[in-house]
Amino acid sequence: MAARSAPSCHLRLEWVYGYRGHQCRNNLYYTAAKEIVYFVAGVGVVYSPREHRQKFYRGHSDDIISLALHPERALVATGQVGKEPYICVWDSYTVQTVSVLKDVHTHGIACLAFDLDGQFWSLCGNALTPKRGVFGKTGDLQTILCLACARDELTYSGALNGDIYVWKGINLIRTIQGAHTAGIFSMNACEEGFATGGRDGCIRLWDLTFKPITVIDLRETDQGYKGLSVRSVCWRGDHILVGTQDGEIFEIVVHERNKPFLIMQGHCEGELWALAVHPTKPLAVTGSDDRSVRIWSLVDHALIARCNMEEPIRCAAVNVDGIHLALGMKDGSFTVLRVRDMTEVVHIKDRKEAIHELKYSPDGTYLAVGCNDSSVDIYGVAQRYKKFGECVGSLSFITHLDWSSDSRYLQTNDGNGKRLFYRMPGGKEVASKEEIKGVHWASWTCVSGLEVNGIWPKYSDINDINSVDGNYIGQVLVTADDYGIVKLFRYPCLRKESLADSNSDESDSDLSDVPELDSEIEQETQLTYRRQVIFITTYRGYDCRSNLFYTQIGEIVYHVAAVGVIYNRQQNTQRFYLGHDDDILCLAVHPLKDYVATGQVGRDPSIHIWDTETIKPLSILKGYHQYGVCAVDFSGALLFHC
Repeated sequence: MAARSAPSCHLRLEWVYGYRGHQCRNNLYYTAAKEIVYFVAGVGVVYSPREHRQKFYRGHSDDIISLALHPERALVATGQVGKEPYICVWDSYTVQTVSVLKDVHTHGIACLAFDLDGQFWSLCGNALTPKRGVFGKTGDLQTILCLACARDELTYSGALNGDIYVWKGINLIRTIQGAHTAGIFSMNACEEGFATGGRDGCIRLWDLTFKPITVIDLRETDQGYKGLSVRSVCWRGDHILVGTQDGEIFEIVVHERNKPFLIMQGHCEGELWALAVHPTKPLAVTGSDDRSVRIWSLVDHALIARCNMEEPIRCAAVNVDGIHLALGMKDGSFTVLRVRDMTEVVHIKDRKEAIHELKYSPDGTYLAVGCNDSSVDIYGVAQRYKKFGECVGSLSFITHLDWSSDSRYLQTNDGNGKRLFYRMPGGKEVASKEEIKGVHWASWTCVSGLEVNGIWPKYSDINDINSVDGNYIGQVLVTADDYGIVKLFRYPCLRKESLADSNSDESDSDLSDVPELDSEIEQETQLTYRRQVIFITTYRGYDCRSNLFYTQIGEIVYHVAAVGVIYNRQQNTQRFYLGHDDDILCLAVHPLKDYVATGQVGRDPSIHIWDTETIKPLSILKGYHQYGVCAVDFSGALLFHC
């Protein structure tokens, strides 16, 4: 039996590679401290160019898609996608939450902006009410992609056709035609004037009356390339920050405009699937839907090599001597590159469905290639990847595989959660448990098996946990799941013993015909969330206390899993509060018995205060606890929590 004490280790986010430029715009700024703020996935990043250091804001539960900087340049607002998206306002110095704004949007928050004086929207009760702009005969009614506020009730907006519209209050008073040759994605106001950036790859600087000063065509600079599209621009003094659709951040010094400095780069279009580490050097390999494979230095936090492939990449593996890099592709093929110069060794296509997983044997002799058609093929490395065997026992797509230390056995997991064993290299399935009992595995990345039974939360779906990696020396196991959480466990993990967790986590349409929209929000509108509660027959009492009360009208309130329950005995009916995203640990009722406070577990656990009658949240408290809120209570009008 494995020891139950937690090892002396924890998870800490060290570095975030990349910047999200695709599908987003106006999301890159200089702060008051001369740092750079932007976001990637669900993380807000504050980067110090002088110290080459990052700070992280992790108050979001889903991907961030919008960002705004307060005029004083200290506070940041970020908006996310999701079923119930919210806005976080946070401090760029401390990266701590200042406020969370919820219950206004659905599917996603595509755009945020701070006004100079707060008068473009009117406050009516607790709601903001807009005033529709009047185009009149001055300009065509069309998609507006960005805007900037100025004095004297003037507002400038960038249009899809490359024009700039000038507004006085809500009325369009004039247009600046042909400001850019394509859609204007970004507009930034500063003391010197305005900067705009667009799909044409150009940055244009304007004075305070919006008369042109100069133009910088990034495509014609040292770092330029065909198809470069500017998604965000920020002008401060003689420095200009530029974010591109391909996930790059450039800094331009105006008097050296032809030599932009590359601050950050990363994957752009689609999802990132492939990840592998070099066996002897501090290098990591990634591959994604953007068809690029990239090698990163884990010491310098920099990209050191890149190669573009013909197909989206689904998985990667480096052989034991660090010479070959194998890539599994979405079209069913796999490619092997030489690590030193990224030249091709072989390209083989024996399957028609995506290659989801591949691994080299510990002795370097074979490469196992797992496919979504339920098969695993075995190839000989020294024989220029000649096929030696085939494993065909699975009934669903291959998700994970591991070699034994002696390279004689292979274990696999599939989409049904089934674990199978095969003799190598022929691929004959092993039916005897006794034969496998003494096998020592060279790696452990499978999510199913006795050794990892404890990683699965109650009621979880078989595909909720996506990745696992075991460290035999440190006796720890790390997992990554559908909710963006990374967790540490004792290895082997025979029963649930989570040690620590941490937050880990697409292409534009052609703008010549249709407006540029945030398609991730559109995807949210198509999602059917599976969390539908009909009736709950249990109550959580085994590890909780003081969590069962009468409400003001005599109903019973308690909690189970992540659900707050209001039960009416007379009618035998239940109503549910579903605002939590992890298990509820504690519950308290206000002295007037009309409000409930519930606290949950999680990396950034929250307390929800909600109405027992409407089952709607009144307030959400975040940023105070780690790992879980174990107790809450009201004292008069005050709420205490620990």
